[in-house]
Amino acid sequence: MIRFNGRNKMKVFMPLKPIKYGFQVYILAESSSGYMLNWVLYDGEKRTLVSIIEELTRPFNNKNYIISMDRFYTTIDVIKHLNRNNFGMYGAVIGKRAKLSEDMKKEIVAIDKHQALFYVSSDHNTLLTVWRDSKIIHLLSNLGEDQLGEVERASIDNDNNFRKTSVSCPITISTYSRQPNI
Repeated sequence: MIRFNGRNKMKVFMPLKPIKYGFQVYILAESSSGYMLNWVLYDGEKRTLVSIIEELTRPFNNKNYIISMDRFYTTIDVIKHLNRNNFGMYGAVIGKRAKLSEDMKKEIVAIDKHQALFYVSSDHNTLLTVWRDSKIIHLLSNLGEDQLGEVERASIDNDNNFRKTSVSCPITISTYSRQPNI
């Protein structure tokens, strides 16, 4: 969000953001340096998320780059677009956007802490990884492996002291956690 308080049809109001009034900008950035690769200014016209992602990623199509996204950008339609254009991707997803069946929802609610479930799409292009830590985490990826690894987690023991413990965690989630998001 670029702060702007004047009058302009492109100005947006986002009450939950630190900068409430201004110009909304979507940015594609390189993860290690933060260098901006491409950007799209919200122009006041109604656009789909896929059209925004398409415009951001167009110069990089078919070059096998990996995109890591937060849950705002991760939808099934965005994943299909990125798959068609040879992007690898990791993205946290809101459970409602993952289009889960009722049986899958019941299985997910029943998993215990530090357990994982893996679901592969019918076209075998997308892996949904579900893991319960302090809350349930949903992650969509087209690079994922349905395997568990070990990660260090901070916890509090009975004497209120912090200690690190090793817990099992899906490899896709630990990889996503190391990637800066767009």
